[in-house]
Amino acid sequence: MIRKPEGYEQAPVSGISDFESVTPGGHICQIRAAKEEERNGTRQLVIAFDLAADDAQAGYYGNLYAQRLHDNVDAKWPGVYRQSIDGKGTAFFKGLVTVIERSNPGYIWAWDESTLKGKLFGGVFRREEYVGTDGKRHWISRICAVRSVDCVLNVEAPADKPLADAPAQPVYAPAAGSAQPTDLPF
Repeated sequence: MIRKPEGYEQAPVSGISDFESVTPGGHICQIRAAKEEERNGTRQLVIAFDLAADDAQAGYYGNLYAQRLHDNVDAKWPGVYRQSIDGKGTAFFKGLVTVIERSNPGYIWAWDESTLKGKLFGGVFRREEYVGTDGKRHWISRICAVRSVDCVLNVEAPADKPLADAPAQPVYAPAAGSAQPTDLPF
């Protein structure tokens, strides 16, 4: 018979993988921070975002982040969208900039990523399968396309993206919390 550990009743629940995910389809997103970084020799615009106040799941990524901070002081912001800037990514980068300009009347991109904070854009989310740290297959919702805010809510939910036979890299998917952080390490 297992002996109950000291502090069991007061311990938080951790490590449960069945959490409410972002509903597939269109969502209004708000940029919390943006930066340029180089990854694998390619420049990228990295956007930390959350679901905007007008969205049915507003604050979703802030809640996830708060939960992660509870379990790990080195937690990273979970709502991140990356867009390549150079090469084949240039046309998609220009598309993202156009979406942000159309979603924020009066805003004109001036090659300064700090001006993106607070701006809105539409994110089209789909469910994607991944292999968790437990070695099992799970599902998570991720942005698969960007659209302007005025049309994103009319977008049909894209089909799920299951894994091919080869296992993917593990993705951490914690339970939702409730606090809203002000700092965005990503």
